[in-house]
Amino acid sequence: CKVNLRLIPTGTGAVLGNLSIIEGDSRLCAATKRAVAQVGTFPLPKDDLDVVNKLKNINLTVDPN
Repeated sequence: CKVNLRLIPTGTGAVLGNLSIIEGDSRLCAATKRAVAQVGTFPLPKDDLDVVNKLKNINLTVDPN
């Protein structure tokens, strides 16, 4: 399952702004979406704006194997 996460920085981390399913098995993608939704705040570095900007848009591949 491939998903795209868009994170919104909050000053103390980031929250999920949007999660889009790109492709993959519908059951695995649904489980991935539920798991990501359970994360309250995603940690972000406080002193590296370049890394923060890169982490705002994450493509994630989940492989059950």
